[in-house]
Amino acid sequence: MTLGCILIFLCVLALFRKRMRAKRAKRTAKFAAKKNIDGRGVGWRERLGFLFSRGQRIPKEDKDALRVAQLRNREEERHMAALNKLGVSPSASGSVRGGGSEADTESLYSQVTGLPSRAPVPRQPVKTEAQLYAKSVEDGDGDTPWLVPAGTGTTQASRNPFRPK
Repeated sequence: MTLGCILIFLCVLALFRKRMRAKRAKRTAKFAAKKNIDGRGVGWRERLGFLFSRGQRIPKEDKDALRVAQLRNREEERHMAALNKLGVSPSASGSVRGGGSEADTESLYSQVTGLPSRAPVPRQPVKTEAQLYAKSVEDGDGDTPWLVPAGTGTTQASRNPFRPK
């Protein structure tokens, strides 16, 4: 019986404390709203900043707009730096790649995004003297300064099947 009474007393005490806590929270919220120290949506760092700041307070919407403008400016600067690194003037329209070859057209990626292609530009091989000689032999030019047939001492014609006749 004593235990039952103690249990009932503890339940009443818990309900009373819960009610008093709710009343105290309402009174505190009412006081904070009256003194304009509500602080809803403001963290402790901002409240501390308000306490020690001397400048004007900027509304949150203006801060967001300023942040977006700064991000856009940084992105434009990064884009211009990338174009300058590629050797393309930002105001020039047309080809992004250097050189005046027929591969001067922009890629589909560049046309859609407006950014330079990330793929390397294919290079044309350099023609060597050996390639020029081979081309002149194929064309049948008789005036090749590179190769002069040397006599071997025989009067017969060469049996080389690859030699032009």
